[in-house]
Amino acid sequence: MRAQRGGEATGPNPVDRGKAGSKDHLVVDRNGLLLAVRLSATNAHDSAQLLPLIDAIPPIISPRESLDV
Repeated sequence: MRAQRGGEATGPNPVDRGKAGSKDHLVVDRNGLLLAVRLSATNAHDSAQLLPLIDAIPPIISPRESLDV
């Protein structure tokens, strides 16, 4: 929704195409634990961020594997 009177505290509408801004892309597990975060431009398509976001998830190392090192 656009501000009626504007002012210093108001910014551009986030749904306007071509405007400056950013989007947060998150991957969480089913308990809400954050696994990976990426930041992209507002005008970047979400599908272009999917594979880099999945690649940003760190590998899971079990306690058993860490003892073998």
